[in-house]
Amino acid sequence: MLIAMSEAQPSQEATPANVTWSDRLRWAGAGVLLVALIVILTYSYMTPHLRSCDDVVVRVGQTPTVQSCHPMSITDAPVILVLVLALGIIAPDVKRVSIGGVIELERNIREQERRTERLEGKLEIIAAATASAATTIYMSPTWPANAAVPAVNEEQLAEKARQIWVPGQYG
Repeated sequence: MLIAMSEAQPSQEATPANVTWSDRLRWAGAGVLLVALIVILTYSYMTPHLRSCDDVVVRVGQTPTVQSCHPMSITDAPVILVLVLALGIIAPDVKRVSIGGVIELERNIREQERRTERLEGKLEIIAAATASAATTIYMSPTWPANAAVPAVNEEQLAEKARQIWVPGQYG
């Protein structure tokens, strides 16, 4: 299983001048944990101390199980606990985690907060524009049911067209 992590890209917030002591202490603590883990694993391989022992089922004599001890490995519980603790310490600074190229988790919290604030500002502007653009629409009353439209013949329409039409005005 391949786990790849990339550190947050340097930005205006992550310049060396803006790095706090708590960030430096966290990274130093994680480094100390990893160095201690390497020392402990090396000590376990070089000496008969700090061994990981398992019960193995065998059929030798009266005892059905025998204890088998080997140097600590990466799959032993104490080693995994230290690795998880070290990763937990540096987790706030990790931007992207990729597990085997299949699962990728990205952290863009600050960038997402900025986008959200910009959208909130735009929504406030839209809300203000909508409120100022709201108008009262006046609807004229409908014609009564008994209202009549006077009849118009073709001669009257032609006379009105001659009165409105001025030669040369439209073309």
